[in-house]
Amino acid sequence: CVTGVQTCALPIYYFDYIIDDGFGNRSTARVELSIEGANDAPTFGSLSSIHVDEDELLTRLDLGVFDPDHSVDQLELTFTLERPELFALEDVELVLEEGAWFLEWELAKDQFGESTIVFNAEDPGADGLLETPADNLSKQVSFILTVDPVNDVPSFGAVKRLALDAGVTSHTILLDTITAGGGEIQDLLLTASVENTSLLSLPITSQQVEAASFPFEIQPIENAVGFGKVMITLEDAGLDGFLTTVSDNAAVTKAIDVAVGISSFRNDPAAIRVELRGTDQNASFGIVNEQL
Repeated sequence: CVTGVQTCALPIYYFDYIIDDGFGNRSTARVELSIEGANDAPTFGSLSSIHVDEDELLTRLDLGVFDPDHSVDQLELTFTLERPELFALEDVELVLEEGAWFLEWELAKDQFGESTIVFNAEDPGADGLLETPADNLSKQVSFILTVDPVNDVPSFGAVKRLALDAGVTSHTILLDTITAGGGEIQDLLLTASVENTSLLSLPITSQQVEAASFPFEIQPIENAVGFGKVMITLEDAGLDGFLTTVSDNAAVTKAIDVAVGISSFRNDPAAIRVELRGTDQNASFGIVNEQL
């Protein structure tokens, strides 16, 4: 039986025992046990695979680091990235905050894919010194971060306003800096329409675009003068690469205001005066809406 416990600098446990031979002869002895502490390696929480969207903002992951023998601020943590190109490297760091270790990262723009992230936690051992590695223990874990692609909106450059002389039969606008967006390579479809068909017509209303620029033709209607609007839409093929499956496609639409035979406006308190471009004619209209 255990009859007592002695406490000192090194815990010493003992028990006394008695042997009796049944004839009145007894012998008493003591057994002492000195239990020296053993360093246990640090541990991590459960790190499962993570999915995030391309271009997602700053993300923080709690690593769940624990050490039964040391406080977490005594540990040294390091990490490696299998695919560093997925990250804005200056914004990937380990953060110790309120007794917990976190990994913070920011993704590189327009990058997607899969990367294994490996973590290593090392304790300072029984002597409490990280610089004496002989008695240090470490633990290594990893998890997979998957950055899912997001379809970026295509883009193109075009003029916002266009003034044509009366009698002009055709005019070509150069649509430039055409891209699928976000460095993506996709099929692109350009479609166009006019709001005032009595003023303008379009020889081409739908055309697949394969270059970074596209000459777009506008044809004024003969003898027509006035204002019109051309709507141009650029649509990409989406992540599946098919223009016909529109559910994942992205598109951008721009409007071009077109004046035919009208070069300028002059607003005065009594009337709006319109000068007819390419002619010697003009007309005056009473002000109906002061926003004009």
